[in-house]
Amino acid sequence: MTSEPRRPVISNGSFTLNGTRFILTQDPASRTTPDSVVFLKTAEMLALYDQLFERVAPRRIVEFGIFEGGSPLYFAATKDIDLFVGIDLRPRSEIVLGHVKSMGLSEKISLHYGVSQGDRAAVEAVLDAEFGSNPLDMVIDDASHQLALSRASFEIAFPRLRPGGVYVLEDWGWAHWAGAFQQAGGQWHDMPALTTLVFEVTMAMASNPRLISKVEIGSGSWLFITRGEDPIPLGFSLAGTIRNRGKALPEI
Repeated sequence: MTSEPRRPVISNGSFTLNGTRFILTQDPASRTTPDSVVFLKTAEMLALYDQLFERVAPRRIVEFGIFEGGSPLYFAATKDIDLFVGIDLRPRSEIVLGHVKSMGLSEKISLHYGVSQGDRAAVEAVLDAEFGSNPLDMVIDDASHQLALSRASFEIAFPRLRPGGVYVLEDWGWAHWAGAFQQAGGQWHDMPALTTLVFEVTMAMASNPRLISKVEIGSGSWLFITRGEDPIPLGFSLAGTIRNRGKALPEI
């Protein structure tokens, strides 16, 4: 018998789990301390994840980009999961690992630092070591938000999802957000938009709906991609999946 998910009561942008205070913020300069965990998500996004977890019931989860540890600590503490594997290019954080231990989540969380989401050999080594031949139920990409790296991790991890499993792409719409993103010299102004990956995934679904069975999109910040029933061969690539009458999709 599994326990019911524990939804925290959010007050003034924070909540407490297992005696640990979580701070919801959109400030990338914020840092987790021995007294509190920084969680770079909104209350609205947590509610959306609650709905997704109820629908998919994931037990084996991978996240690219764990930032200051909020996601693995929150999901492992509030959801009925077997293992949450976090992959991040950032240096190892003893503070985050300390929270994993103090919250009693060492059996549910495994964090791999110093690994790029686009490094196929390194990512595959982590997934092989952690899951073997067991399929994944959910993958979350909240890492670089850059097109080439995000496409690479999708092509690595999406084939490992079980049919009906979901791949989450966060913050895909940054190239269309107001403010500094629209200004010359602003953040990532000269980088190709992650929106191109949204187009590619949608075109791949139309090309083979048994490979990608559903694409759900919302608010310029999230994309849910549901794995279809067909087996996915080794060396899977979006470019090799899309039928587009021989026309290339330009990056925007």
